[in-house]
Amino acid sequence: MSHVQRRSLSPQPVRGEVARGRLLRTDAQVLLLTAPSGYGKTVLSAQLARQTLNVPIWIRVTRDAAEPDVLADLITQALQAAGYVTPEHEAARTIQSGPSALTAALVADLTSVPDDVLLILDNAEHLSVSSAALLSSILEQLPPWHRALVNTTPDSHLSLVKLVASGQAHELDADALRFNLQETQVFLENLGESDAAEAQILHQQTDGWPAALALATTRGRIEDSAAMVEHLLGRMSPALRELVVRAAVEPLWDAHTPGLVDLPPRPDWLREVTRAGLPVTQEGAALRPHALVTDALSGVLARDHALSAAQHRAAARRGAAAGNWYRALHHALIAQDYLYARHVVSTHLLSTWTRHSNWALLIQTLERFPREQLSPDLLAFLGLAYGENGQSALAREVFTAQLSAGQETAVTFLGLMFAAYRAQDLPTMKSMTERGLQRAWIPYERSQLLRGLATYHLSINQWTQATAVARQAVAVAQSAGDHALVISARTVEFWGLAFQTATIQDAVTLGTELLHDAIALGFINKGLIIVDALLDAMIDSGRVAETARVVALAQPHAAAYAFIHTRFLNTLGDLAMMRGDPTSAVEMYQRSVLENYTMEDRAWVPKVSRLYLAAIAAGRAHDIDDQLDEALATESNSSMHRHWLANAQMARHLIRNEPDAALALANEYRSRRPADSPPMNWDYLLQDYLRIEAMRALKRDVAGDLRALLDDRIPMGVATILRLVPPQLWGAATEGIRLDIHRDVFTHMTRRAAPDRAAPQVTVQTLGRWAVTVDDVPVKLPHLAVELLVYLSLHGPTTIEKLGATLAPTSRDARARMHRAKADIQRLSGHALIDTDAVTQGGLYRLSNQIHLRLDALEVLQATDAESALALMRGAFLPGASDECWVGEIRERLAVRVAGLYTVHAQQVRRAGSAEALAWFWRAAALTPWDAAVWTAILTLGQALGMAADVADAQTALQELESGLLPTALLRERPA
Repeated sequence: MSHVQRRSLSPQPVRGEVARGRLLRTDAQVLLLTAPSGYGKTVLSAQLARQTLNVPIWIRVTRDAAEPDVLADLITQALQAAGYVTPEHEAARTIQSGPSALTAALVADLTSVPDDVLLILDNAEHLSVSSAALLSSILEQLPPWHRALVNTTPDSHLSLVKLVASGQAHELDADALRFNLQETQVFLENLGESDAAEAQILHQQTDGWPAALALATTRGRIEDSAAMVEHLLGRMSPALRELVVRAAVEPLWDAHTPGLVDLPPRPDWLREVTRAGLPVTQEGAALRPHALVTDALSGVLARDHALSAAQHRAAARRGAAAGNWYRALHHALIAQDYLYARHVVSTHLLSTWTRHSNWALLIQTLERFPREQLSPDLLAFLGLAYGENGQSALAREVFTAQLSAGQETAVTFLGLMFAAYRAQDLPTMKSMTERGLQRAWIPYERSQLLRGLATYHLSINQWTQATAVARQAVAVAQSAGDHALVISARTVEFWGLAFQTATIQDAVTLGTELLHDAIALGFINKGLIIVDALLDAMIDSGRVAETARVVALAQPHAAAYAFIHTRFLNTLGDLAMMRGDPTSAVEMYQRSVLENYTMEDRAWVPKVSRLYLAAIAAGRAHDIDDQLDEALATESNSSMHRHWLANAQMARHLIRNEPDAALALANEYRSRRPADSPPMNWDYLLQDYLRIEAMRALKRDVAGDLRALLDDRIPMGVATILRLVPPQLWGAATEGIRLDIHRDVFTHMTRRAAPDRAAPQVTVQTLGRWAVTVDDVPVKLPHLAVELLVYLSLHGPTTIEKLGATLAPTSRDARARMHRAKADIQRLSGHALIDTDAVTQGGLYRLSNQIHLRLDALEVLQATDAESALALMRGAFLPGASDECWVGEIRERLAVRVAGLYTVHAQQVRRAGSAEALAWFWRAAALTPWDAAVWTAILTLGQALGMAADVADAQTALQELESGLLPTALLRERPA
């Protein structure tokens, strides 16, 4: 097949189409179009498909592509339609491989394609978290001779942040896709309307929105899209109008559509639709109506309730016959055919959601049902999903309503069991599990409840009972032939091994196997649930060097699962402390605590203890005192978490020179320990060490206690875990080294600061002045060198050519100037702060991964509260640099970002009735004087407070803005 013949079918040019080649000029391998419906994403994609020298492969993403297997099938079907073979994917499908294997197979098939292809994925907003992850992996590994274009909406699950940051992808958002005035004029000229004044009016009314322009041109003015469609329908014959309205239930219109909607054949109906001016795109011999048109037609159809219900019911059955269960569900819900909709969910979708823990998709789908139309089982699954997604209040609401109505199911008690475990309410956890098992008959319910019961026994150190119940859970899962349930059940077996010193090595082996199997088979959540315990077991057994591989395997997936992510962040905090980086540890712990706190999960309490220890090491203990006090005040004295809190209290007493109080606390909690507690329990180990530290501070003999510290414990595991102790409390370790007691352990524990010294700590100040320090030593760099560091910090790896054009646009040899700036940085700082890849994409500059760089402007952009932003905003960004270059863009980004934080804070303070709000609004106005909303807020609040000067200034500013001028009134100085 020739190169030309291979070009796959893509939409034909639309009425009045405007060539927009300016948007397609990019060297990036992947082009991402992100905008709501109606911004011309598909039209622009089709233009590129017609212009490209590559072979375009058009892939229309459908609702059922929420499943990774379906997305993979769509990609391979498009390749096969263009005449290419996909043997690797066919083999992967035969063995039902997971996402990793699917990615490898698809990349292998793409690598073997002899031509340069352009993959075009239209409507990628239909992807779920798991299928979006599959597409991201494929694009990250896309062979360099291929290109890709992806269309999606802003609320989609697809994230190509890494590709955009590396320059491999370029993103166009809604602002970039709007027509400019010239394009609006061309569009109207293409339709035979050349009135410049009318073009100006239409452009202002539509704000450059292509779909609105397409609808507006039929009447010469902008109206609601539904009214526009109504107008076009009025120009059709009654028979054609009825056909078009009924066809709203079909995504693609062709010669067979009349028969599908119970009307006689009408051979020329597609041509009549096109002539009527309805916005559609051509796809081979068929037409695809614009989403806005479909919505408007659906509204017209809905006026005849009986007809609408009949058409949507029929469309639901057609979707089911084609195996498109999401389409079938969509139409069944519109038809209010809830019986059939429940059947589709229960029979075809629910098992997939639970096996992959796709809780967000489950919630999104079941919330489309009226609550009263959900069966007790489905309602219980909705409550379970709320809980697993971190929406504890909604979960409680569902389960409380079920219990009150006497409609509880086994899944109700499963959800309540999980909630009790997260709250560490073990008696309730046991009760809910036992009540659930009385109602559980299907394998999923019974296996998960047995797994919960085994976890309960583990929590109270009943190893034998836990093992026996875990084996029951595995047997139930195996009898059902469900790999996901088997992996889930075996996680309890792993935890049982990990809690006992004699079997920790076996736990690492089993845990690693389960993690790899889960990810390979696509049951990612089932593997991630043990990641924190697996990393702990590796640390316990002295195999900390192996943790990096597990972290790398889990990190790309953890953020998709709320409770897993917060535990993973906690583990990253542990690892940061163990490698001697308390600053990063504090950040990880704080994020983990905040996520738990937001989800009303009491697991935040023990994390505050680790956070406090890290804060001592980082010199920030005073920042965490309030959080520790809150945890102590709110946690029951009998709680399991109290042992961790005792560690933080002991550490606080010690750094405050109160060793008597620390020792008393240590002895109290030591007496509370269960006799059969696991020897490698971290909080007990830390308690033992801190007790020795208190004794040493009181000048008592500690030799015997230092020797006993390792009783029944793994030496190198102890050495690593004790790195959680801040350096300020290493006195006992130093004493052990002096007395030659466990010298290797304590030497290893206290050697951790070396990595910090090895990695240069670079600080770049750009706000108010130019300043660079390396390891706290000021370094005088030329301005171009500073700009290079800052640009790479903000934009990530960048080609030398782009850097030259951006940072030295007037230079006759910009490339040489970039090399010189890099050389200046190394010569004057004494460190290679920038790495160069002279091969990839013509040569990339990137910040070295061997340095730690802090940039004040980046911290401002990442700030989430007004107070932090105010503390960082010490002046203009790179003062003295021209606004005409890239610096002006960053200044505007900073101004808009910080003004937004100030405004939100002002509104919060204002609700509390504080006059302080006015000061924050003035700060926002100083940064964004063009924002009329801020001036209006100042005016309203000034009037309420009787502040005449503020009211006058705000009125003047608003008048100037209405005249198209920036306010010229003198802004007040920034409030203190």
